[in-house]
Amino acid sequence: MVAMSRDFGLSSDYRARLTRAVAAARGARAEMGSGQTLTVPRKRELRMVIRMGDEAAAVLAAEDHPGGANG
Repeated sequence: MVAMSRDFGLSSDYRARLTRAVAAARGARAEMGSGQTLTVPRKRELRMVIRMGDEAAAVLAAEDHPGGANG
């Protein structure tokens, strides 16, 4: 499976999944910062969601700005 191509960019389906991951991370951050008592497994799950969302945001940012600082 090829999710990204240098010639064609991200597919619309893949971009939508990444966008959902970023939104989920925002919600997870809000829950972590809400002050409510969270179980250890829930904290672990939220940290994983945040990490995945951060990775998705990096992919989307790279797609929006191909070549990085040198491009």
